[in-house]
Amino acid sequence: MWHLTLQKKKESEPAHLLPIRETDDEWEIDLQTAREEGVDLAAELQAHLDEIREPLLQVLPEKFHPYIHNDTLNTPNLPKAVREEYLTWQVALEQTFRDVLDHAYTMKQQAIPYLPQSAQHVFRDSLHDAVIVNIERIGNDVAIMLNTDGGFTPKSIVILKFVNVLSETGDVETGSYYIYDELQKTARGFALRVIWECPEVEWTIACETIEAAFYFRPVAYFEQQEADFETFVDQLAPHMQYFFITDTVIPWDRGKLEVSADGVYVRGIKVAQSLEACKSLLYCDTYEDPYAIFSVPVPVGELEQAALSNDLEWQVRAFNTLYDNPMPHREIINHILQNIHIQENNEMMIYAAATHFKALALLDEKTTEKFKAWWD
Repeated sequence: MWHLTLQKKKESEPAHLLPIRETDDEWEIDLQTAREEGVDLAAELQAHLDEIREPLLQVLPEKFHPYIHNDTLNTPNLPKAVREEYLTWQVALEQTFRDVLDHAYTMKQQAIPYLPQSAQHVFRDSLHDAVIVNIERIGNDVAIMLNTDGGFTPKSIVILKFVNVLSETGDVETGSYYIYDELQKTARGFALRVIWECPEVEWTIACETIEAAFYFRPVAYFEQQEADFETFVDQLAPHMQYFFITDTVIPWDRGKLEVSADGVYVRGIKVAQSLEACKSLLYCDTYEDPYAIFSVPVPVGELEQAALSNDLEWQVRAFNTLYDNPMPHREIINHILQNIHIQENNEMMIYAAATHFKALALLDEKTTEKFKAWWD
């Protein structure tokens, strides 16, 4: 039995069709903001209701229909008792699908230990928002390549191989987004159900086992965005294996690339139109933490210089060093906070630091006065 179904997802969607302000205070704040900014909030709310009126009448319980017809459902004129009832209905509908996802998650966690090690690594992370790059069917196997950049895993490319497929329902295509999943251990192997978007599809595949491969962005990808390709390559770790990945995986031993007017080739396979484009297609099989540099301590003698510099990376390292051992450095902390230049790119960091050190009772009177307006 499957907990996750496309039908259950659709049944929960009316809860998100027309959000409303939950309290009188929220309405007061939004109305005041609209007046100050010269926005006709009433007209915007009316236009939104007009746009979705028919869908609302199809999915909302009938007890709310009078407030759709008289145009008050998403306004401050909605009776408070009706507002509370509507919000309760929304929460209940949302919770029903959250329960479905919780059950699906439990099934996945129970199945993961039976997977091969590589697939365990993949399914321990969320694949939500991954995009299908390629689908390959060879014999009775199906391999799906996913781009997981910007998702909920440090991996950037994931390849799932479903070995000896026993059944498959639903059509899946490149460009689709991986939204929800449920993985089950079966008597004959495994079954995976995925809800995809663009287009919205419920896809279920059963197979004997699931194998996986995954690749990461090299740290140079984050640190050398503006560099030319040669400089970018010079920053790659010499001990690691690299791959060009388009819709296939091409190992690269850092040998010379074939560059022509037609594009860039590796082992006779075209990987990009230019060397510049090659940077975004290069991956490695070992994770490098792009934020590791921020954990490198700044020597005590350089803390003030680093924190007061215009180098944001150096600033962050300085504050992280002080976070780790603040007590001996009270004087340095106050001198930094009194003299630091607050800019858009460091304001949140400075606010967090000042608040943290205030809670530790490390700020003197002069520093406290400087940041008093923030806390008031």
